[in-house]
Order: sequence, then structure tokens, then C-alpha cells
Amino acid sequence: MERDTINKLLDMGHVPANMERRIILEIFNRSAEEFNDIMTEEGLANAKYGRNRIIAELQQQGHSISFTDFDERTAALLREHIFEASSRTLERMTGDVMEVLAQGYEGGLGIDDIADTLHGTFENMQDYETTRIARTEVNSMQNEGAEITEQELGVEFHQWWTGDDERVRDGPNADHVEMHGQIVRVGDYFSNGLERPGDKSGDISEWINCRCRLVPFIMPQGKRPPANRSYFYERDLEDAA
Repeated sequence: MERDTINKLLDMGHVPANMERRIILEIFNRSAEEFNDIMTEEGLANAKYGRNRIIAELQQQGHSISFTDFDERTAALLREHIFEASSRTLERMTGDVMEVLAQGYEGGLGIDDIADTLHGTFENMQDYETTRIARTEVNSMQNEGAEITEQELGVEFHQWWTGDDERVRDGPNADHVEMHGQIVRVGDYFSNGLERPGDKSGDISEWINCRCRLVPFIMPQGKRPPANRSYFYERDLEDAA
């Protein structure tokens, strides 16, 4: 995309005005299909990884469960979610490039200056933006695949599990250190308002670059969750009547 965009700009020989920028947009549109195909393939692979992780953890707890794939209906739903995410990513990338062209045109910059600025924009995408997006999307799809699998298998509770290291976020806006080991019913929300780690319906500070994951929690025999609590920890369990 960088090569095609800059080469087209150099071929034009001038910084395009608003109407001419459609030529640059066409380059992104040609790349969009391949981009979405790659994202879909990788996204489904990560969702399946999350599924297999849940099954493996249940097997380790003594449950007799076989590894299976998502049914086609679920796979189609996952593809739809992945497509929406990749489309948003491509839209942001396109917006960054269009902004550079607009500022260059308004500032009267020369074609070489704009080419250098675009190169820096694409380098930032490669070195930071796309890495951050990839890390976020990988974790998001793994945990979505995990939760779907729990629902399919009838798992009643799950825990929020962090990397339990110095990299776990513990700022004023998002404290995942405090959430480590927190338990909710599958489908309910954790204390930070997310249904699962990587759930992008919540505040961005809670899911951007998040490494946390879901772990199925099987209620110990003779125990029950505390009354009138939407989330709790193992230490809060009460004796069953």
C-alpha cells in the first residue's frame, strides 16, 4: 500500500486536490479485499485458539470433552465481527493518509515533502499502529472464541485472568491487577463493564493492548456464589445450604 500510494503520487507530479484524492482511495480499495481476507483467516484461527484453550483447561480439570470446531453458523458470526473490525482498521489507515494529503495541499508542500511525510506515516503504522491493532484483535478474537465455547458447553462461571506480571495495567482508569481472578456468570459483565477481556464495547482504556484472558471456573462442590453479588472472587464463596 505504501509503495503503490507513493508511486501514484509521484506519477501525478503534484499534491492532489480534494477531488483528485479519489485516485489514492482507489489504491486502498484495491487492497481492502486482500486485507479483509487476511484478517478473517487470522481472526478465525485466533478464535479457534481461544476455543481450544477453554477445552484444554476443562480437560485438565477432569472433564471429558473432545476438541471440535465451530459450527458454520458460529463461524459466520465470527467472520462478520472480524470483517467489521478490519473495515474500521482500514478506514483509520485511509483517514491518516488522506489527512496527510489534505494538510500538504493546504500547506503548499511539494511532492517530495509529501512523499517523505507519507513514508513516515506508513512507518508509524507498521512500527506501532498495526502492531497495537494486531495485538488487540488477536486477544479480542481469542476471548470471543473462548466465551462462545463456554456457552456452547454450558460452563456457568468464568474468571478474568491476567498475565500476573509487572505489565498488567493498574492505572486509575483501568485496574486489571485488582480484577485478577474475578468471577462472573458467563454472559454477565465484569466489574469494569466488559463481558470478556478484549470486549471493545467498553472503554478503550480497558481493552487496548490487553493480554488478559478468560478461564472457566467450576463451582467447587459444597460451595455457592455470595448472595446479591454480580461479581466475586474465590475467597467470597459461601457454603451451600
